[in-house]
Amino acid sequence: MFALKNSLVFFLVITSILHAQKSKEYGFLEDNKEFWGHQNKEFFPMVDYLVKKENKAIHFRFPSKRAQNEDANVYLFNRIPKDNPRYKTFALALRLMQEREVKTFVETGTARLGDKNFLGDGGSTIIFADWASQNNAEAYSVDIDLNALGNARAALGPLGAYMELIHSDSIDFLQTFNCPIDFLYLDSYDFDVNDPNPSQQHHLKEIIAAYPYLTEDSIVMIDDCDLPHGGKGTLVIEYLLDRGWEVIAEGYQVILVHKSSY
Repeated sequence: MFALKNSLVFFLVITSILHAQKSKEYGFLEDNKEFWGHQNKEFFPMVDYLVKKENKAIHFRFPSKRAQNEDANVYLFNRIPKDNPRYKTFALALRLMQEREVKTFVETGTARLGDKNFLGDGGSTIIFADWASQNNAEAYSVDIDLNALGNARAALGPLGAYMELIHSDSIDFLQTFNCPIDFLYLDSYDFDVNDPNPSQQHHLKEIIAAYPYLTEDSIVMIDDCDLPHGGKGTLVIEYLLDRGWEVIAEGYQVILVHKSSY
């Protein structure tokens, strides 16, 4: 009888959850003051619930209607504010990734402080891992700095299952990647305004190494471009423009796509 009662309670809880999803009355249950999901309907990609059965936490995740339309803002909410110089290009990149059904994402330069400096360095590793987790994509972030990889791994938590962190020189990694890259984000070698050449040359070598794996539908984004001497992207942009690519967004980050893709 006790087991039957528990099963009935569990059934009623699940029924109420499904009803809430159907009626768009989003919400969450609390367990030991840990919340899964939030109630801000404007930024609600998935509806998360945590319930208990026989003292075990069970996590349920249902796609919301918002998720079916995929709003890029959900991945930037509480991370990148709208007045941040990276906001518009991040938002556009995420929308393009959705439209072009990106399945392979590669980033050079891991978020060195994990989730502690979204305003300063963008926290892209966290943002794109979150996107990959919801879009059945494979994501890779390569960095030569073990401390950066360790900080990112700690910040990713469960999202680490969707972002493979690789300790390697980025050029060596790209030369041997050997499969199509749908989205390439270049943000590795630190840029020095007093000595721009080393960073610009390094990023040029990255795009040359990656180029055989780009397709006409690929997206390339470069960080730290709105700086003296054109920042990290000067030579990369020249290289791609000479090969039929076009800048479609320009600011602190630059996004390029091939002209034949639209």
